[in-house]
Amino acid sequence: TARLPSSSLSLHRAARGPRQRTALVMGNSRYQKLQPLDACKNDAEMMAATFRQIGVDLFEGRPLLDLTTDQMDTAITGFARSLDRSSEAYLYFTGHGAQIAGVNYILPVNFNAEYEVQAKRQAISLDAILATLEKTESQLRVVILDACRDPGNLLPGEPVAKSGGQAKGLDEQRVDVPETLVCFATKHGSVALADRESSFYSKVLAEEMVKPGTVENVLKAVAKRVYAATEKRQLPFTYGSFLQEHFFLPPPG
Repeated sequence: TARLPSSSLSLHRAARGPRQRTALVMGNSRYQKLQPLDACKNDAEMMAATFRQIGVDLFEGRPLLDLTTDQMDTAITGFARSLDRSSEAYLYFTGHGAQIAGVNYILPVNFNAEYEVQAKRQAISLDAILATLEKTESQLRVVILDACRDPGNLLPGEPVAKSGGQAKGLDEQRVDVPETLVCFATKHGSVALADRESSFYSKVLAEEMVKPGTVENVLKAVAKRVYAATEKRQLPFTYGSFLQEHFFLPPPG
């Protein structure tokens, strides 16, 4: 079953105030078949607290943890339905991600695919997420994926036989509309660093987001810090563009 059928998603938009800022925060750590990611629960809770600190409401009022395929699908669809043209939308995911046939996916805790066709049914496509958020016509869409980890050979059957191995990290991401950014913890084709307590990228991002400045300048500061602190092993990457100026935390006055 295809996930997030954006072409048929009916978005119910209520009249809202001048600016509705909402974040969907998801963290998957207790994977049933893949390597567990102890840091992801901490990262999701830290980022949820950071969004609250800068005045962004949390969808469902809390970080959503250890979600199955259906739960992730429901959360993303419900989040999109809560948005309208006055909205600023932030989506943060920490957990396993994968590129399958050149398409980026985020993986639910019940992911247990042996073949490519199974993987596409079980995982959530980043393209589908972006298409769903674009249909809301919200003022701003920022998708942050701390999912550039090495999940090992996710698909021991068909794809590995064809390609000789599963590519690490995520692939380059196409973003077709303005006011949309997709932020990766590290550049395409590479793996991000983390310990049992937290992801280095999410920790630095949380520290920089609470400083007044444009979204683009905050992300630039994060990239500089992470790249320097990891001795050039990890370079956070951003895809997309803005035509307007946007802020995580607006400057005073």
